[in-house]
Amino acid sequence: MSGNKIVSIHQYTFYDNVKLVWLDLALNSINYIHPSTFANDSKLSDLNLSGNKITSIEPETFSVNVELQWLNLNDNNMTDIHPSTFQINSKLTG
Repeated sequence: MSGNKIVSIHQYTFYDNVKLVWLDLALNSINYIHPSTFANDSKLSDLNLSGNKITSIEPETFSVNVELQWLNLNDNNMTDIHPSTFQINSKLTG
């Protein structure tokens, strides 16, 4: 789904994808990720959100994604990431 001029993602777009492990949403125009967007994707381990227009990430956005090992937020317009946002994501390295 990379480079497709996606502007927004409905909060339930990936709800029924319980086996989702890898997702590339890079190089779009996404400016907001609803906290529930990845709430049913507990197996998600690799997520590329680089090259979008995301300005902030809510603290609960990745709270169920305990398998998340790689997250790319490069080249966004990030102005705020709450300190507790990635507390549950112990497999993330950086």
